[in-house]
Amino acid sequence: MHFRPLPLLTLFAIPALALLVGLGLWQLDRAETKRSQIAAFEAAREAPALALGDLLCGTGEPFGRRALAPEPAGDTVLRVYGRTREGAPGWRLFRPAEAPGCVQARLILMETGFAPLDGEAREPGDAAGLIYAAPPRAGAFTPGPEPQERRFYAFDRTALAGALSVAPEALHAQGWLAADDGQLPAVLAEVPPERHVGYAITWFGFAFALIVVYGAFHAARGRLAFTGGKD
Repeated sequence: MHFRPLPLLTLFAIPALALLVGLGLWQLDRAETKRSQIAAFEAAREAPALALGDLLCGTGEPFGRRALAPEPAGDTVLRVYGRTREGAPGWRLFRPAEAPGCVQARLILMETGFAPLDGEAREPGDAAGLIYAAPPRAGAFTPGPEPQERRFYAFDRTALAGALSVAPEALHAQGWLAADDGQLPAVLAEVPPERHVGYAITWFGFAFALIVVYGAFHAARGRLAFTGGKD
């Protein structure tokens, strides 16, 4: 075998290969991290429900923990776009509740029902319960808030606080009390571990293809051979 690499092509190929392999390893790490997060969330959900003060002011990770419903702090209802566990679109209904003293905010949002786009609003039911969850954040294509109609498509602290007639800092922004529909939150469910593994396989496939093309190009130029032939 003899091999005489092309300097310029090799200069570009080595960092490209390192990048592709690195992306694959990163996706495998993301898959493992996501598995750990899902396991932690499901374990937290199985724990007994806590009063809001104990949940947020105690020790341990509060996200995913079941919470006892506090008393609403007013009658204002805010609508946040969402879907049922069956996928039906509609408005998730939230009311403000008093936040515990350890939180640097006076109010926290609490889900109290769901209004389908083609039906009447309904309560989530006692069986659903509440969990402390991270609210959805706006993406590049998320519609803007409609505070006058009290309709929102993501968590916008300033707009939501304005609809409640309070200052933005009065509304707790790290989490809210969401109805527990038995499903994983979107941040964990949208890209499951299996998809991260699929992404990793794709990146490793690109890396393998790069090696094949690199070798085939050198072989075609007579710079790579597995025999003892001369140039």
